[in-house]
Amino acid sequence: MKRVIRAMSLLPLAAGAQASTWLPAVAATTRADRVDAHFLFLLLLTGSVFFLVLFAVDLLLFANLRKAPDQVGDNRPNSVWHAALVGLVALVVAVLLFGAGARAYLDQQVAPIGTQQIDVTVGEAGQWEFHYPGEVTTDTLHIAVEQPTRLVLHADSEPVTLVVPAFRLREVALPGVPAATWIDAREPGRHFIVGERARAAGTAGLQSWAVVHEADGFTTWLASQTDILLSMPPVEAGRVLVERNGCLACHSVDGSKLTGPSFLGVVGRQETLTDGTTVVVDADYIRRSILEPAGQVVAGFPPIMPSFQGKIRDAEIDAIFQYFQSISDARETR
Repeated sequence: MKRVIRAMSLLPLAAGAQASTWLPAVAATTRADRVDAHFLFLLLLTGSVFFLVLFAVDLLLFANLRKAPDQVGDNRPNSVWHAALVGLVALVVAVLLFGAGARAYLDQQVAPIGTQQIDVTVGEAGQWEFHYPGEVTTDTLHIAVEQPTRLVLHADSEPVTLVVPAFRLREVALPGVPAATWIDAREPGRHFIVGERARAAGTAGLQSWAVVHEADGFTTWLASQTDILLSMPPVEAGRVLVERNGCLACHSVDGSKLTGPSFLGVVGRQETLTDGTTVVVDADYIRRSILEPAGQVVAGFPPIMPSFQGKIRDAEIDAIFQYFQSISDARETR
């Protein structure tokens, strides 16, 4: 009996120790608070029932101890009403717990209207890849504070598990069966991401970070990732722009002849146009050729290039010219 009372007295201490022991100290989303509350409620409920049963067993054993050697036990039949009452109470508790769990599950699965979606995959090098709108991909999760964000986890050939302890999030995706959830971070911060990818030879660990920005900070960050002029050197940005706009479908960078003139050595080259005039390729010629390609067609090539007027900025044209200049200079130094 003393052991039971002593164990019951430790329950409040266990509940108060959650911040530094068996629960993560940070609850970074509003849903994480609800998850913690449900967990603590279940822990206290099951712990209380456990110790209550122990107490009842000890009490019944003490009350029914034989007081004399010739004492005979009472053979009264079991009470059907008592059994029914216990079963009814257990059923009501189970239904209430199921309802609370179902509500939390549905809340986790059904994202609010206007939620931003981020697709999560594992790259070829074995690292997390987070795919944002606008063809932006990073190895770190970036989200905005108080902005509902839907995460869709994809697995190619092996099951993948994504865990963010501060968000109380754990999702498992199977090959061809993505897993989806949503989060709503309530304050800026940086939180650890773990996970694993199942393999025939075992499991491979995956680690990264979740960075929560202020609303304006996230917009600025996403713009810096979308605008390659802010995230890349001009020459590299020019190369990406050439590839992204489909220029290499008609122009080569190795000197070979395609539908249009090659970009290799184009800067400073003298070209003969279809009207018989000649022109030296410089920054102005490149700009006019991109915005008004039909006005300066090189002889021997068909006038099929579309205009990029209104589709490309002046700064991007400057980056493309610097890329052309770099491959022209590289050719001259060979």
